[in-house]
Amino acid sequence: MTLSLYIQDLLRRQSGQELRLPSDIERLTLDIESQTGQHIGVNTMKRLLE
Repeated sequence: MTLSLYIQDLLRRQSGQELRLPSDIERLTLDIESQTGQHIGVNTMKRLLE
C-alpha cells in the first residue's frame, strides 16, 4: 500500500524536504510523532512513500 500522490505531495510541502534520504523520512516521522503523539516507524513510512 502506498499513499496517494496528493498525500505524498502534502507531506513533502509540510516537511519542506523532498523525502528522498533516510534522514528526511526520519525527520518526518519525528515531526508526525511530536504533533500527533503517534509513532510511525521509518521503514513503514518508506513503504508508504514508495
